[in-house]
Amino acid sequence: MFSEAITLPIMQTGATDSAELRAKGVQAYGIGIPWDDDDLSRVHGNDERVSLDQLGKFVDYLWRAVVDIAAAKK
Repeated sequence: MFSEAITLPIMQTGATDSAELRAKGVQAYGIGIPWDDDDLSRVHGNDERVSLDQLGKFVDYLWRAVVDIAAAKK
């Protein structure tokens, strides 16, 4: 879906349930809606918003990821 994307490890401030999952041996990864610089400047602000185009891409990505993982478990 994102053939030119580069995957990089990052560290962010904030809370996540992933730590609890990893403590029990479950692999957990944080993924999110694609952002641009304008979006990042509004995170958790009064004018925080997500573009409908990016939201649609994210839902499609999640769908494909779940279907691919579920198919591999057969």
